[in-house]
Amino acid sequence: MYYTKFLPLLLVAVAGCSAVSTHDVASEKPAQLDPLSASANEETNLYQQAITALNNSDYDQAETELKRISRTRPELAGPWINLALIDVKKNNIDSAEKNIANARKQNPKMPQVYNMLGYIDISRGQYKKAADDYRQAIALKEDYAMAHYNLALLHDIYIQDLKISVRHYKRYLELTGNQDKKTADWVLELERTIAKEAE
Repeated sequence: MYYTKFLPLLLVAVAGCSAVSTHDVASEKPAQLDPLSASANEETNLYQQAITALNNSDYDQAETELKRISRTRPELAGPWINLALIDVKKNNIDSAEKNIANARKQNPKMPQVYNMLGYIDISRGQYKKAADDYRQAIALKEDYAMAHYNLALLHDIYIQDLKISVRHYKRYLELTGNQDKKTADWVLELERTIAKEAE
């Protein structure tokens, strides 16, 4: 069973996604951090430091800085999503759920919110709800590669609908320039399985 990347690919990076398993780093562009503010540069630098710490798996530093940002700028969804990611990394799903609820309150149209919700729902065994979350992420951003991947993996591993799985794996591969050879090889294997089942 193709299981090597699950925890799902959760990378949120609003200012540029990359496919790193279990990362879901949300970063607002500097303009979203209030360019008219005298402290805009300081806020942007602090946020970038938090993202760097998170990418380097320094969760304590990232959490400290993100909590500081969320206290001064609670209206930004990105810090809440990243705090939820840290909670997921620490296996604190209840806290992740609270943080993602804050993110959703601030920006209910941010697709990365639903990508993270999908992971939380999977961790609670709510697979159909997770599928709805990933579909919502895709509805908000059709070219969101990680949501396609996570939806494919969910249908592959848990729901076991290989046709839906293959469709979303292929979309993920298309959106990421077919650079994930392991997934491409796995799709060929799934297609062989589907063909055998149809005989």
